[in-house]
Amino acid sequence: MNSRKKVVALIWFGLPALIGLLIAMAVGDLSPFLMSLSLPLLGLFAWSIAWAYEDAESRNVPGFWIALLVALVSWPLGLLIWYIFRPEVE
Repeated sequence: MNSRKKVVALIWFGLPALIGLLIAMAVGDLSPFLMSLSLPLLGLFAWSIAWAYEDAESRNVPGFWIALLVALVSWPLGLLIWYIFRPEVE
């Protein structure tokens, strides 16, 4: 597994969410309570993308496309879809 690809995938999907979260907090649209709830969800989001990428690569499936599926298909529904329909390990 190429760790560079994993980092690129995390940055590609996690960074815009983090920037949006920080902007909302700076503008005052996000209370500290909501911020404390949203940061663990953001971490879980990033972890699930990394896990799906690594799992797909170990199953000889292009990890980038699976990470894209997990991130863009109504997360966490995309993660559940990958978990159910992933191929067997060869």
